Amino acid sequence: MTSVTVKSGAAALLLTALPYPVHAADLLPDQRSSSVAAGSVPNSSPSTKISGRTSIIDGRTLWFPTSQHKVRLASIDSCELPQWSYDPRRQGESAIPKPVPCGPLSKAWLKRTVGSAQVTCIVRAHDADGALLGRCTVRSRDLALEMVRVGWARVNAPAPAAYLTWQNYAMSARYGMWAT
Repeated sequence: MTSVTVKSGAAALLLTALPYPVHAADLLPDQRSSSVAAGSVPNSSPSTKISGRTSIIDGRTLWFPTSQHKVRLASIDSCELPQWSYDPRRQGESAIPKPVPCGPLSKAWLKRTVGSAQVTCIVRAHDADGALLGRCTVRSRDLALEMVRVGWARVNAPAPAAYLTWQNYAMSARYGMWAT
């Protein structure tokens, strides 16, 4: 078996030649360009506050269209959009496990929770791909904590102790992605 290594420029050229539209979920992580323009990133102050209505990109990333900022929820990780898992419970007489779309379900939960409400993010860092990392709240609820509590995200270190407590609870209760 031979292995082929494709450089990101060649892969991007290959993707543009495809007969169907390519969406962000179809791109490899190293091919995604940042939506945050270099001049639009807030100053490197200790913390920056961004608030407004948002669009949900995936289960952990928010887009503020007015200020054109992409903010990722800090201290958590959720399933990627094309990520699927399997339900371990037997469905009917079939021995084949039922697929569960973890990525789309985590995005849907976050989208339903945010709705059209005002989101406030306190940004303290930048991600490797240029996204801002921050603690975001809607209706005085910490979105990252809520994602962990219902089982659609897992904790990344360093994280507040409350996040780990709620993750353990979601795992033992088999909520969200922990049910698969």
